[in-house]
Amino acid sequence: MAIISNRIDQTFGAVGTFTGGILLLVGILTINSWAGVVLVLVGSLFTFSYTGTRINTDTNMLKQYTKLFGLFMVGDWESMNPYTSITVLKNNSSSTISSQSNRRISSKPNNYLVYMLSDDLRLRIPILKIKTKDGALQEARILSEKLVLPLIDFTDNPKDEHTKA
Repeated sequence: MAIISNRIDQTFGAVGTFTGGILLLVGILTINSWAGVVLVLVGSLFTFSYTGTRINTDTNMLKQYTKLFGLFMVGDWESMNPYTSITVLKNNSSSTISSQSNRRISSKPNNYLVYMLSDDLRLRIPILKIKTKDGALQEARILSEKLVLPLIDFTDNPKDEHTKA
């Protein structure tokens, strides 16, 4: 059984992971009370949980999952039939933290996501996250060959007509 498994991102984002780390640390310092145990559990959930995608190439199925506490995988298998191509898109998400003095700090990750797309481009599933455009395109080509799906390159000029690579 050939399974491709990729970790995509932290479930609660960078802010949630940082907050979880603080809760975990405070919980460890106060572990002798019930509050400490609760803080360790909540902090562990926020710090170690992540999302990902698994692809079973033998059965043509995929699973988007969340791994709670970094241990327990939650998600359902679904058919890959609706997905007919692979592409690379720049990740446009951002996170913002507000301080008590009303200052906002925003961070925007500089990475690329490899997606499986449906024919009408309405359905998309992230299957891989890479820091560089070239690395993402290279991994997308490899996945395209493994999954026997065409690679569509939207990375150069997303407003022009798209051609298959």
